[in-house]
Amino acid sequence: MDEFQIENVLKDFYENEHFFSQEDFLYFAETDEDEIILNNTFCNDSRFILISDEYLIKKYFISTKTLFKWFCRLSLKLAKSKTFRLSQKQLYISFSFLCKNERFNYLPSNLVSFGKHYGFIDEDPYNNEQYIFPIVYILLFMNGTKPNRVINRIIEKTSSSKTIKNIKFEYLCEIFFEEGLLNLRDRESYIIKSREGLLTGNKLTLNEIGIIKNITRERVRQIEKRAWKKLTHNSLSDIFAAALICKIISKQGSLIYSKNSYEALLISFLAKCSKVPILNCQHINKLILGDHLKNYCNFEASFQITKYVNSQSFFEQLNSDKSICLIKKDLQNLSIAISEYCKTKLTKEQKVYLVLKEIGKPAHFSRIAEVYNSLFPHNPSIERNIHSVLSREKNGVVWIGIRGTYALKEWGYEHPSDTLFETVKEIVQNKYKEINKPVPFNVIVAEISKYRRIINKNSLVIASHCNSYLERIGRDSFIPKESKEKAEITDGEEEEKFADKLDRILKEIEE
Repeated sequence: MDEFQIENVLKDFYENEHFFSQEDFLYFAETDEDEIILNNTFCNDSRFILISDEYLIKKYFISTKTLFKWFCRLSLKLAKSKTFRLSQKQLYISFSFLCKNERFNYLPSNLVSFGKHYGFIDEDPYNNEQYIFPIVYILLFMNGTKPNRVINRIIEKTSSSKTIKNIKFEYLCEIFFEEGLLNLRDRESYIIKSREGLLTGNKLTLNEIGIIKNITRERVRQIEKRAWKKLTHNSLSDIFAAALICKIISKQGSLIYSKNSYEALLISFLAKCSKVPILNCQHINKLILGDHLKNYCNFEASFQITKYVNSQSFFEQLNSDKSICLIKKDLQNLSIAISEYCKTKLTKEQKVYLVLKEIGKPAHFSRIAEVYNSLFPHNPSIERNIHSVLSREKNGVVWIGIRGTYALKEWGYEHPSDTLFETVKEIVQNKYKEINKPVPFNVIVAEISKYRRIINKNSLVIASHCNSYLERIGRDSFIPKESKEKAEITDGEEEEKFADKLDRILKEIEE
């Protein structure tokens, strides 16, 4: 076969609705063409994807057009089932129906990569064995048969292309957008574009448009209302919904957009026409398609600020919420944006609390100041100021009885009710009553853990040896000072009695 004949056969197989093998191609083409040449022909043709694995008997190919249509139809099925998640097993079983003679018992990675490239699918960051479908999530907001009409419109527009990879979905979105606006009168189109900021990037007021068009503000409002009635009607709404889906495809499934941009204005308009909710997060300057994050964008309260300021923990929190359908890239960007915003709203007490959370264990104020300045480089503070904040013991921060050392109550620490000197005195008194002999220092060390979770040994040495309530006996043992005084008093009384007795005996002898 010459190149022209091979190309004609390739065109036929580009329309094939299933996986096919090299043997299928040879049989259909009625040629004994060298297998290596054919393999290179398919592998180098961007219209086809090769599926090759040790578990498969043959090498299989599928056209990108067929695979794109398959993802579109799968999205419709999932939308009808009202779910935007599939397990790994469910997905590879679905893929298997594209193959006539063989069933997959694994998930071909290049097919998943194709779906990710066009925004149909992404791995669930929280569960490696599940996949999410962002486009399905958006289709769920569309009523009745609207998802079918929207997806079929996209399939129809893409079918005429020689290859899916040549289609610019950003451009296709603009085509649908302009097609929808053609159904409006010129003045209606101008007013809608002006009001939505789609002409200059700035939204104009009714009064500003009235001055430009030389009509009253009320007349502008009436024309705008009439135009929106047309735009949200099914026939036009379908076109704008198709534009919205194309936009999501062009962004590889992203549902988050920077607010101050033409792109955000266009998305906002298309979502309004399609009746898809959109969340305006002013604090972080983002627009988010859907309503899955409405409970996460109210982070003004202080208890929420400290919860959201750690981007990694917030990322994990979002991941674990099964009502959220965001690709991993969106989740990461959103977590960082919210974290950075929350950091600007923290009080110094909250910042110190977060620093201790970051350190993860009791720390001296000098160490806390060091970590503080690394976490908040735009608002540094000196050690003395950090110590002052710590000493207020707010937000669960407590002094743990060691000079300059602080921890968190949630770790089980409490502010000591007694000084270390008083605690050591109590230990010695109790032990002295129990054993009735001097208390060694190592016993004090062993007993102190019942009173305090953490202690500096040098501080304990000082609290023992320089304690005015204790008397040191020998090198390293102690007794309560009051016990020694009692002992001295007792010894004196005995001596006095003995002296009296001795005097009496001597007097008797003299007599």
